[in-house]
Amino acid sequence: MSTWRRTALELFPELERDLRSSRVGYTVYSLLRDLHVSAQKAHARGDTQELEKIYGYAEWCSRQQAEDLWNAAGVAFYEHLFESERDVDRVLPFLSAYVIRKHWDLWAVWYEDRWPAIRGKLEQRLEELSDAPGTTVAWNWG
Repeated sequence: MSTWRRTALELFPELERDLRSSRVGYTVYSLLRDLHVSAQKAHARGDTQELEKIYGYAEWCSRQQAEDLWNAAGVAFYEHLFESERDVDRVLPFLSAYVIRKHWDLWAVWYEDRWPAIRGKLEQRLEELSDAPGTTVAWNWG
């Protein structure tokens, strides 16, 4: 079993069927899309613990050397973070300086029309942070 699946199983046991199944096509991209939806639901109910796990896992993927993992984090998770204006303020507390810097150009292109407002909030968040993981989840970031 791949490291990304084992790590996801530890954090998200409710996804065991999908992660362990031989179902063709449940990739790290599928998982991160599902986690994006789960994050939206967790934001709606104010579940900080779940949000820390989700954002922690997405950041773990973005820090990996394997292109499949960091690309999946960008395309299936981070690219969609600011789809509505209310998402910006509720997502920011879960983003590390590393994540913001790594996905800056992606967001600048993806949210071109709203970029000046989003950029301002991201710049303000960067001023508040050091380059450490954005969550309290105990990760081996190496």
